[in-house]
Amino acid sequence: MKVKSIKSIFYCRAVSNFEPFLERMSIRISLTLVFVVLTIVNGNAQECATLSDEWLNPAPSTVVYNYSTGRLTGIPDPANSNNPTDSKIIFEGFTSPTPGTTPVGAVTLGLGFLSDANNNARFDVMVYNDNSGKPGTQVGGVTGLSPTALGVPSNSFKEIFIELPSLPVPTTSRFYVGVVMHPGDANDQLIVQSNAHGQGNGDGSNSITTTKFGNEKILSVYSRDVDLKILPKLGTVEDASFSYSNSSYCYNGTDPSATITGDAGGTFTSSPGGLVMNSSTGRIDLSISTPGTYIVRYTTNGSCPVSETRTVTVVNDTPVISCPTNKTININAATTTTVPDYRAMAAVTDSCDPSPTVTQSPASGTVVGLGNHTIKLTATDAASNVDNCTFNLLVRDVTAPTVIISSSVSDPTNTAFTATFTFSE
Repeated sequence: MKVKSIKSIFYCRAVSNFEPFLERMSIRISLTLVFVVLTIVNGNAQECATLSDEWLNPAPSTVVYNYSTGRLTGIPDPANSNNPTDSKIIFEGFTSPTPGTTPVGAVTLGLGFLSDANNNARFDVMVYNDNSGKPGTQVGGVTGLSPTALGVPSNSFKEIFIELPSLPVPTTSRFYVGVVMHPGDANDQLIVQSNAHGQGNGDGSNSITTTKFGNEKILSVYSRDVDLKILPKLGTVEDASFSYSNSSYCYNGTDPSATITGDAGGTFTSSPGGLVMNSSTGRIDLSISTPGTYIVRYTTNGSCPVSETRTVTVVNDTPVISCPTNKTININAATTTTVPDYRAMAAVTDSCDPSPTVTQSPASGTVVGLGNHTIKLTATDAASNVDNCTFNLLVRDVTAPTVIISSSVSDPTNTAFTATFTFSE
């Protein structure tokens, strides 16, 4: 068996700062090793499972492994390639719960650090049977995927979900998912996300295949005990996508139905209680539902059911009324006046009732005297929701009185003198 002696590599912790770690030497030393191929056992593998245990346990910290100008889990990899545009495959291995029966419906990939100025790099996602502890016969997948079109970022990693419509079925208990990278030119870069050295499970489940050296186990050849973010979803991938035309509806509006854009025939449920809804169509009966905010869930009914949720609010708002500013009525000789009709001066809004009823107290025409009076305006909508506001009406007499002397004084010493005064306004 050939083992690569590696002196240094560079790694990026949290996909940011690069530090020296190992650098690949050009000398390949032939050694005879005795090793045991460990069978991958995934205790959680079920018909509809996503095989993510190895990646998630222990919790991964992302590391990018570089050597010289090459990328261990991606491209470019000039040290392992006969030509700059040679394809390279990055593999992760898994265990099927029922070989020959359970398909691989989709794969979630961690991809990143894309450099593809000409958008000519492509990659495939393929499923392979096992061949004596290494990837063997290819059983299907998807080809010709553009990392640029899928939104792979240039300075971080992104989770990409790839469906496999052909539903390839591994026939061996151990199987592999491979990311086949096809660089369009020597400068193209694309990396599969990997975790830190020592966070792998020591089972030799991942490997790379290059044109210069064929298939090489990362643990055996590069002494890197890591796992890759290549996560197959077993079974037929179902789609629970649905939507409503709005997220909020008035209690007195037209009952909305859900638009199912995924797999039909599923079931609608809601929480908390209070939303009256048809479980087959998602149609909401607004008039008898309790106003509030609800989570509506749609669940497919296939062999691998999935769910999606949307938030829906049934609205029965209280009207909001704003009064005019304080008013003043000036009166002269009179001692009373009547209250005007101020209802038209109120500003009223209600999301579900365009014209709430406005009443006034004291009503227009009510006789009031001098002084300050409180006027109350009340808005009531069709659902008997009420809001009110108040303002002041000041009735005042602003004309000063005048004094008129109607007789004159001819002799102030005359005690019989009488003077008469008249006041007027």
